[in-house]
Amino acid sequence: NRESAPQARALLTHEYVRVMAGLMIVGALPMALFPELAVTLLFSREFLSAAPYLFLFVLADCLFLSSWVYLATLRAQDDLRWSFGVSFGGSVLLALAAWALVPRWGLAGAGVAFVFARAVTLLVAAMRMSVHSRATIPVGLILPLVYLAGALCAAGVVVHQTTSGTAQGVAARVACLVVLLAAAAPFLRGEE
Repeated sequence: NRESAPQARALLTHEYVRVMAGLMIVGALPMALFPELAVTLLFSREFLSAAPYLFLFVLADCLFLSSWVYLATLRAQDDLRWSFGVSFGGSVLLALAAWALVPRWGLAGAGVAFVFARAVTLLVAAMRMSVHSRATIPVGLILPLVYLAGALCAAGVVVHQTTSGTAQGVAARVACLVVLLAAAAPFLRGEE
């Protein structure tokens, strides 16, 4: 789509991120609600101490993926200076936030640092692309991303209040998964 106008590319990018946010809701919630299983399957039981904070790292990765879609669009529009600057600035922000938070909060601090830096990177990249292409960020995109963040944080709360090995804990997590996925349905269109 190199021949298309920057505004048309921006609108396609917003739509792509909106669809991706819907898919991330569906894919990220099971990992956030069953972190012990996710950590064991993806890594090793030796990393189970990180399981209670997995929701933060999953959220950070979702924000990271979304920001890279915008950064790729900036690069496609030959806005390389901004693309590099936003990416580099996000990395510096992550290092500073981790330096400040990890000594106080440990793994939780690392997760918060990642979420903070990735959220700022996403916000700046999306705003730069919108300014560069004169296309506003639609509310239909913002709502699924906000819901994704809220749903993952809610999953983190449920994980901290339940025990994974008990029938009650598993039932509570499954119920939470069903409720959060059902509540996400309005963000999806018929074809999705």
